[in-house]
Amino acid sequence: MTRPSAGARAATAGVAVALGALMAACAPNTGPAGPAAPGERCTTLGPEDPFVAEQRTIFLGGDGSYPIYRIPSVVTTGSGVVLTFTEARPSTADPGSGRIDVVVRRSDDCGRSWGSLTVVGDAGDDDAHNPTAVVVPLADGGERVMLFYGQRPRSAGGEFDLPAGFGPGTATMWMRTSDDDGATWTAPRDITAQVKDPTWRVASFGPGRAIVTRWGTPSAPPQRIVVPGWFSSDARGTGSFVAWSDDEGRSWHGSSTPAGVATDESQVVETTDGSLLLDTRAEGFRRVYRSVDGGATWGSPTAGLTMPPVMSSLSRDRAVRDGDAFDRLLHTSIARDGRFDLRVLSSRDEGVTWDRSRLLVPGIAQYFGPHAPLTARSGSSTSRRACATTGTAPGSAGRSGFFDSIPTGSILTEPDTA
Repeated sequence: MTRPSAGARAATAGVAVALGALMAACAPNTGPAGPAAPGERCTTLGPEDPFVAEQRTIFLGGDGSYPIYRIPSVVTTGSGVVLTFTEARPSTADPGSGRIDVVVRRSDDCGRSWGSLTVVGDAGDDDAHNPTAVVVPLADGGERVMLFYGQRPRSAGGEFDLPAGFGPGTATMWMRTSDDDGATWTAPRDITAQVKDPTWRVASFGPGRAIVTRWGTPSAPPQRIVVPGWFSSDARGTGSFVAWSDDEGRSWHGSSTPAGVATDESQVVETTDGSLLLDTRAEGFRRVYRSVDGGATWGSPTAGLTMPPVMSSLSRDRAVRDGDAFDRLLHTSIARDGRFDLRVLSSRDEGVTWDRSRLLVPGIAQYFGPHAPLTARSGSSTSRRACATTGTAPGSAGRSGFFDSIPTGSILTEPDTA
């Protein structure tokens, strides 16, 4: 696909692309973003395979009575089931337009085929939005998929036209859980009062994926569920937050980043010293906040990757503490002048620097969601693989989402060694 000219891009941007990219980098099968046991139904892909080895369309505009699909989230369960969530919209308009649902499709063969579309967030004439998911290991040895999303009333004033606080007409925050790989779900549970500050107008999770901490710090235990998000308020404009739970999601607490910089959509990762990095959308370049107490408080922001304001994913691929040869985080990015040319960047110093940029999808690319690990086994060997979903349909009214399989060794431009 040839990258369109600036004039062509201006004509098609916002019309041609809906879902964006869901990149799934095959991390070790341990850790907050990964399942407790490897899936057994993945074909092994090696470094010699093409960078994008497989592609399947999973959301196509017009399917399932929805003309638009946007805002992705993807997780992989311990049994190898891939769950891809997205908003299903009646138009290109953002939340506030009405009748936006959250939907999911399941794959039990590593993205080769997908089950039927299921609605998991339904606000009626209002909006359900910003799906954010995580697979949580439980104390009894099982695991639970948790889905978080927001609800808000339809409003002629658009996304920010909301009163602060609680009660009718305000933004609310919800979760659902599944103990059977997303086949069935509990009834929606309202956690607004535990997470939302009364001064907030907009209150939205993610979008993307939450984590479960692996290592923790002396003041924050491991196995903490941490869910990122963003908000708006009269006092400070927009900001970012996390909600966290130390009891498998039964109760919740929240904190926000310091005032002073306007940020919004965010993703979180745990570094190998147990700190948290909150990577947030902002003008000009991303702002990164660090917490040494599990998200209870946050330090001042530092400059992150330069890119236009857009949702972007950040997650762990490897860790020496897990027995790997080196530490590595992965970050998706786009061109500096617009939502085009989806790339994957690598960091081996826990997010201090980013390099080894690799082009994943040329041309139009919008929201590019979380990395979800898939580990394939063949005999006694284990091969890392990666999966990506990207929506590219320039000049078309229909939106589509693709699921691509990518060997993670190919993300690097040089041999994948320490």
